[in-house]
Amino acid sequence: MTTPARRPRAGLVLAAATMVSVVALITSSCSGSGYEYIKDSTSTAFFKIPSSWSVYNENQILDNSSITASPQAKQAFAQATWMVGFDGDTPPSPNNLFIFGNAAQKPTGFAQVRPLGQSERDTFSLSTIRNALFDVDGTSSGTPAEMLSSADVVLPGGFHGLHVEYNVSQGQDFLTVNQIGVVDPSTSTLYLFAIGCEAHCYLDNQDLIDQVAGSWTVKEPT
Repeated sequence: MTTPARRPRAGLVLAAATMVSVVALITSSCSGSGYEYIKDSTSTAFFKIPSSWSVYNENQILDNSSITASPQAKQAFAQATWMVGFDGDTPPSPNNLFIFGNAAQKPTGFAQVRPLGQSERDTFSLSTIRNALFDVDGTSSGTPAEMLSSADVVLPGGFHGLHVEYNVSQGQDFLTVNQIGVVDPSTSTLYLFAIGCEAHCYLDNQDLIDQVAGSWTVKEPT
């Protein structure tokens, strides 16, 4: 299996201005621009997606019989204070979400805010963020993902984390993922976002995927 060639591009560095936005962006539905903002109940984390895409809530994700996550991952999902999935495919279905182990043919994604347990806080590192959804380092499988880019994220208010882009094998296909994770200054809460699809799909939709990923915003609670 070979992954498709990627076009040259600038490094993936999230500017603080992208991550810390004015309140107007939170409240705007962006219906006129064809986008809508998805936010958690406290408006500390939000992002925008095309208004034609479908959104799945926590129950729709956890109740899906196709989920292939480990018991530990399922427990982490259940502990989230906020979790949504989104799907750009037609017809829409929770089964399209790449977190269920498929190489989605249209952009899909996932966002989560969850508290970290004491043991997680004690051992937390950038590798925790990198491996939050897939075994990117190959610790369990012995086969690490193909890392395409990696950049530290440092935000106002002490939020910090990692922005990575990688390819993981899904059967005969490759799934390309654009993933961002940050923690608060006390390392008590993880804010995780990911979007991706099959590698060729990713290249075809790279500008849109970058735009959606770049809208992921985390700010201090008010």
